[in-house]
Amino acid sequence: MAYIMEVCRAGATIEIIKRHSRRYPPPGSRREKKQKPTSEAQETVNARNAETRIRRDMNHNFRPGDLYITLDYARENRPEDGSEMREHGDRLKRDLRRLYKKKGLDLKYMYVMERGSRGALHHHILINAGADLKELQELWPHGRIHVDPLDSSGQYRKLASYFVKYAVKTRKTDEKLMNRYCETSRNLVKPPVEKIVVHRRHWRREVPQKKGYYLDKDTEQHYIDQFGFEAMKYTLVKIPEGREQQCRRIST
Repeated sequence: MAYIMEVCRAGATIEIIKRHSRRYPPPGSRREKKQKPTSEAQETVNARNAETRIRRDMNHNFRPGDLYITLDYARENRPEDGSEMREHGDRLKRDLRRLYKKKGLDLKYMYVMERGSRGALHHHILINAGADLKELQELWPHGRIHVDPLDSSGQYRKLASYFVKYAVKTRKTDEKLMNRYCETSRNLVKPPVEKIVVHRRHWRREVPQKKGYYLDKDTEQHYIDQFGFEAMKYTLVKIPEGREQQCRRIST
């Protein structure tokens, strides 16, 4: 018998998922009839899948020093409705593209709006480095901006999780405003995903060590999938230069 090992190499990360498939069930197991999930359960699955895609795209396309920007509104500049908020976001992206083009750069971005039921109004955008604080502020006359450079870890899963939370909040408030979990520029490169069929006797619950990488312990999961089969997932992260000792302590 065999199982599937999915390997995604995204930037400084290697994500591994080991699971049995209905095509390769464990010995002695019965293939259960697939049931149609409820709409609420399906929405949870969609959000989880979206977070995986967003995380992998972030890790693969963005680097330390790239810019995560949050833009808010002064009280007197708040948009009257969702369509006006959408116009502000679209104009921001157009202006960023023009700014980068003048600099001879190609803009890459991942973008989400946040509109909560209690009145929260924010735009969140991740862009490649190329603009300074003054230039960014000039592109946003509606309020304040907050800029955070990406850290040197190369693992941006927490930011990806925030993007999905913002999108879910906005979709509940105004589904038409954010009908996708994240908007991206077309020039993002999809990380390669390889699926390997492995003999069952090679199944190991322990995460194997890989030279030059450490285990992100928060990503290690052992669980039973929707078909009742054993599965596990984890992420290895490339050790930043000069941080070998620190990362060794994290992984032990």
